[in-house]
Amino acid sequence: MDNIDNIDNTLLASCAKHDCNTDNHILNWNNLFIKYCECEKKCIDNIKSIGEIKMNLKSLLGNQKKDDFMFYKSLIENSYFYLSNSLKIRKIKILNDLNNIWSRIDERKHMDKINENNFSALIKDYTKLIDDIETAKKNNTTLSWVKNNKIESLYDLEKDMYEILNYHLKLIDFFYLTVELEMTFYCGKIKIL
Repeated sequence: MDNIDNIDNTLLASCAKHDCNTDNHILNWNNLFIKYCECEKKCIDNIKSIGEIKMNLKSLLGNQKKDDFMFYKSLIENSYFYLSNSLKIRKIKILNDLNNIWSRIDERKHMDKINENNFSALIKDYTKLIDDIETAKKNNTTLSWVKNNKIESLYDLEKDMYEILNYHLKLIDFFYLTVELEMTFYCGKIKIL
């Protein structure tokens, strides 16, 4: 959690010199990313707990008929396999989407995994792009009669970044509900109507 607080401070410092719109984008993205990470962590913890139940199934079940034990074992193994792989696929997708955004800012950069440091570096490159555009405007190094594709693509980039983070937050939230339901089932906390 300290890293997340550190992201907030780093982002606030890096965007302090930009306009409110830029600040709002950065803070909004940061909040979405933090919520995503927190939800992903809860999924990981619950999947690990299901894995522990799977590993200790024999001692947890006690004396059961062989066919009952095989049924319970296959039930939890299939559940664990599905949840683990589903989370892995979701991680790959958000990684690819954020790398796509980053390549639009700086073609040389990419992330190998989703974490606070990589996300902060992406945001730092975004603020550098904003600074470069503002500097070019101030120094009149842009030709007013030439269409500025960088600014147009900046608007698209900002919109895409929000949509990607919002989309992945919704995906992980929904997935968390599935993981939580499975965990509740295996822990015997289900209330039957």
